[in-house]
Amino acid sequence: MATHSRNTRPAGANGSPTPSAVLRDDVTLTMPPQAIRIVGRDPVAAFFATVPAGGRLDQIQLVVTRANGHPAIAAYLPDHGGWECGGYGIMVLTLAGDQVATITGFPDPGLFPLFELPDTAP
Repeated sequence: MATHSRNTRPAGANGSPTPSAVLRDDVTLTMPPQAIRIVGRDPVAAFFATVPAGGRLDQIQLVVTRANGHPAIAAYLPDHGGWECGGYGIMVLTLAGDQVATITGFPDPGLFPLFELPDTAP
């Protein structure tokens, strides 16, 4: 059974740290099966400043879950009308202490049922 929190909030909301604040200097972002590999805090932060949602991280609703024993985040993006957030993808994290060492992104909303996550943000 999947474990996840139904509490959603925009990234960086309510005094939570900005995404780059929790990244290691040598963080690696990959998105299999695509040949994307981004290494380093600044390049990964630059990626998130433009993708997804055009860098508008405040519009993305996040749900905490787990994947193969690792912490993971399900991301929900607003539709074109901005009324409802639909599933976008899941990011699996590897932590080193209190910082993120790797991010493996799966931009596939078809994965949400495997995590017992709804198609739209709860």
